[in-house]
Amino acid sequence: MSWQSKSVMEQKRQFIQLWLTDEYTVKGLCEAFGISRTTGYNLIEKYDQIGEEAFREESKAPLSIPHKTPIRIENKIVELRNKHETWGARKIRVLLKRQFKKEHIPSETTINAIFKRNELVKDRRRRTATVGKQYPKFDPDECNEIWSADYKGKFKLGNGRYCCQLTVCDSKSRKILGIYCHYKMSYNAVKQAFTELFKEHGMPYFMHTDNGSPF
Repeated sequence: MSWQSKSVMEQKRQFIQLWLTDEYTVKGLCEAFGISRTTGYNLIEKYDQIGEEAFREESKAPLSIPHKTPIRIENKIVELRNKHETWGARKIRVLLKRQFKKEHIPSETTINAIFKRNELVKDRRRRTATVGKQYPKFDPDECNEIWSADYKGKFKLGNGRYCCQLTVCDSKSRKILGIYCHYKMSYNAVKQAFTELFKEHGMPYFMHTDNGSPF
């Protein structure tokens, strides 16, 4: 049996719209529209492959498009993305596995392309650099321009505890500005030592350290 001659395109569209609601069986819809189940399943398959072109009579669109995501899966991807705006392709793909067969689910790359095609991806604004590259200086022209600071190993004290030696040196004169013995290398211990040195010698323009956690 075939479609009724009146408004065939409109009837096909209505058939698919009702089928997409998931409230009707294909058998029930075919009986309501007066068509065979074969005709109904052919329309559904055609719609999955070429979208609304399936409603047109004598459509010249190809019956199958290799690697094209079925329209109902693409619609579901768009629906999930709108519901979870911060989710990426990987999470969306996990949700798709609950509703569709694994072999029908597109790759993350394809899902991202669907996001872009449906304008669901916001372009990230590139930050404008406000500070140019900074190159460290190693050859001071005068004293108190560059200091170097580092913990020079540790040794065991008579009380059984270890002493960590913080040494601070002026890079021009090679003068040792301070040696501090700490039970452990810590930010608070370094801060206290630097505070004392700054009060006595002033602040240098540059400070060389190994960027460890105490510094």
